[in-house]
Amino acid sequence: MSNRIKYFIFCGALLVLFLAVFFAVPDNKFLFKNSLGDCSGRAQFMYNKLYNTKTKADVVLFGSSRIMNGVNDSTFGKNKILNLGYCRFGRDLDEFFVEEYLKSHQPSKIIIEVRGSEGDNSHPLTPFLMPVSKIAEEFYTLDVDVFSNLYNKWLCNLKYIRNKLFDKSDTLSFENNSEYGYWENYTEKDEKKLIDKRAEDSLELLTEKPNVTNRNAEFYLSKIKELCEQKKIQLLFLYIPSYGNVCKTPELQKIYSENGTCILPPDSIFCNINNFADYNHLNKAGAKKFSLWLNKVLEE
Repeated sequence: MSNRIKYFIFCGALLVLFLAVFFAVPDNKFLFKNSLGDCSGRAQFMYNKLYNTKTKADVVLFGSSRIMNGVNDSTFGKNKILNLGYCRFGRDLDEFFVEEYLKSHQPSKIIIEVRGSEGDNSHPLTPFLMPVSKIAEEFYTLDVDVFSNLYNKWLCNLKYIRNKLFDKSDTLSFENNSEYGYWENYTEKDEKKLIDKRAEDSLELLTEKPNVTNRNAEFYLSKIKELCEQKKIQLLFLYIPSYGNVCKTPELQKIYSENGTCILPPDSIFCNINNFADYNHLNKAGAKKFSLWLNKVLEE
């Protein structure tokens, strides 16, 4: 056999090995355990609520740490509420969590957190939780992180295969039986920083901006809408602004309204500095007021 043929066989074997790793399908427990270092271990809570807990929730909330710190799901009355917020922004991860939750649950309403402006990138946890097929959607949404996400997905799959082949003992505890998803923000607010940041955002708002579009947000929010329509679930978008509520309404309110009902909060909560732990997150007192207000809106 010539060296040339041997070379092609070797390259082919490497390609097959690469693809075998790339398209491996790690089980959910491995993926969520592998992500425990993120969001202060929130992955434990998310795994149990997505796959283990069968308790029925009437309303389920998805979004970032704003909703984690802002909605206390233990304060509600008639409605059984579940807060499934997760640190940082990324509409692809919101859609993934919604899809996974709806595989075995049937809430009456789903609430998606929205902000003054939308990010247009994937969530940092994307390659460590989501399958290759979903990561590939980023080519359509023009996400600049798609190649790094695919690379990190390959490394994640390689770790999974290595653990399986060498039967690596798993001593990591993976239990979080918390009933509620609200996380209190213990940050000691700096009033001067909050006031200065609000003034900065107010000045920026005076700058004339072109019409805002966001291919990433439109794509994943429409997918969430389809999932809700399939299971006859009402889709709501909850606006959670920063301190001062400078924008009053989110930039993409038109898009939200096309996919569901957009709920706008009162200034009395978000313009009161005593309700904030930092510029983007409510403290315990603010979360209580916001949660009681939201409960009234849902019951009406």
